[in-house]
Amino acid sequence: MAEKISYALGLGIGQQLKSMNIQGFSIDAFTRSIAQVLNGESTAMTAREAQELLNDYFASKAAEDAKQAIAGAGILKAILSLLSSISMVDSADSLYQILFQGADAALYFLPVMVGCTMATKLGINRLVAIAVTGATILPNITAMLAEGTTVFGLQLQSIAYSYQVFPAMLAVGLLYFVERFFTKISPKAIRVFFVPMMCFLIVVPVTLMFLGPLGYNIGQVITAVILFLYDKLGWIAVALLASILPFMISMGMHKALLPYAVGAITTVGEELLYMPASLAHNIAEGGACFGVALKTKDEDLRGAAISSGISAIFLKASTTSGFFRLKETDFLLRPRAFT
Repeated sequence: MAEKISYALGLGIGQQLKSMNIQGFSIDAFTRSIAQVLNGESTAMTAREAQELLNDYFASKAAEDAKQAIAGAGILKAILSLLSSISMVDSADSLYQILFQGADAALYFLPVMVGCTMATKLGINRLVAIAVTGATILPNITAMLAEGTTVFGLQLQSIAYSYQVFPAMLAVGLLYFVERFFTKISPKAIRVFFVPMMCFLIVVPVTLMFLGPLGYNIGQVITAVILFLYDKLGWIAVALLASILPFMISMGMHKALLPYAVGAITTVGEELLYMPASLAHNIAEGGACFGVALKTKDEDLRGAAISSGISAIFLKASTTSGFFRLKETDFLLRPRAFT
């Protein structure tokens, strides 16, 4: 009987390992580690080191999936935009709208993707992280923020958190400490529901009240500086804004510039700071991506660079080009410098 149970366990583990498709998987190392644990022998790494290694691996796999989703969506949007620009398809057509909006979902839900990837790296509950970051982009919450909502006498800022990375990073970072704290102090009998409940109770309101608006508020300060420099130095401020705009976009800081841009177009009929800087940084990012595609020997990186370059130049989707590369040791998608 023990022989059959052992075989059944091995069969189940083998099927799971096969479905994971781990490159260069070593059966010898796998069986050796099992034998060492069962025989009470010393192992090549501690349990904590092994867990951190696995977290890194699964985080990189999750980020790779997110990268592919963003790259595929960017190419589809570029093709649709190109066909529309040469009048081969009607942008008002229902099928066009469905395909375009469907592809846009990969960027719209970027906070959720980042939350899942970061939670995997940190070793916390991924589904709770997805729910926490997803709460910031719920239509009902977005509508509440737009209408004006107060919590404990504090007016919540009306900010659209879709397409943003920085608020999701801060939310999951707080979730890590909250989950660890309540896991440590809560009795095991109630931990299964008590810990997630406390995570929702604390992280969601704190994110909407303080962490989420942080990037926008920093953006307001940067906007004031940029507008001051533009008034004094002219085109130099455009170049400076173009150089930092990709990072501002990833953190939602660029939205502080929109009131100025809309006001300028409304009053004088033109805007000579934000839009030229946006054009410049998108073309620069697209060119950098195509340069990487020509130089790299990594086929996966080349494919991601090409799709990101197309998205940046034809769609002005700098989010795609800014987040297509993931280091193996990273726990979140972050811009890779090519300049």
